[in-house]
Order: sequence, then structure tokens, then C-alpha cells
Amino acid sequence: MGEGARVALTFGDTLPAAPGEATYDRPVPLQWKIAVRLRIANPGMPWKQIAKHIGVSQQTVYLWTKKPEFQRYEAWAVDQVKLDLPPELVEARKAVADRVRAKFESHAEEMQDRLLAILE
Repeated sequence: MGEGARVALTFGDTLPAAPGEATYDRPVPLQWKIAVRLRIANPGMPWKQIAKHIGVSQQTVYLWTKKPEFQRYEAWAVDQVKLDLPPELVEARKAVADRVRAKFESHAEEMQDRLLAILE
């Protein structure tokens, strides 16, 4: 899309999946799909610019980003992007993510214990 180009859409519009494209488990507004696709294609693009491309206010897009369902859809869409990475790098990234998750979980248990102690 060129600078300042706008897409005329209504909020409830939906976009059917392309053949062979993974489908999300719930209907998603077309504007959300376009916003997320723009964000994936241009990770540095600010939400303000994405709002301008879609034809909605910046505040509307910021409100979307606060909704758990939008966040869930965005995370799902990002997971669908296939990176062309060597298998050893994929495994290394997975190992790092597992270590971070384990550390977070151990701290979460510690914080829960502290909160329970305060309540007692």
C-alpha cells in the first residue's frame, strides 16, 4: 500500500483464508487481520501508521491491542510465520525459551508462596 492509502472496511468484515493457509479457530474482524499482517510484514511500523493505513483512529488500534482476543490472534498469526532457520538454531531457540519458562515458573511459585504468607 502506498503512503496514506486507506482501506474502506467495516469492523465486522471477515476475510476468508487463502487455500493452504492455516485458519484461526474463531472469526476475526478483517481490520484486525490487516493490522496484524501489516505488523508482521513491517515489525517496526508504529500502530499509529497502521491505523492510518486501515482508516481507523490511532486510539481504536491501541484499544484493540489491549484486548486479550486481539493479543491471542496476533500471537497465533506470528506463530504461523515460517522462519527459514537452520535446525540447530531452531533447537537453540527452543532450549532458551524452555530455560526462561522454567525460571519464570520457579519465580511464580516463590511469589505465590510469599503472597500466601502475607495473607496468613
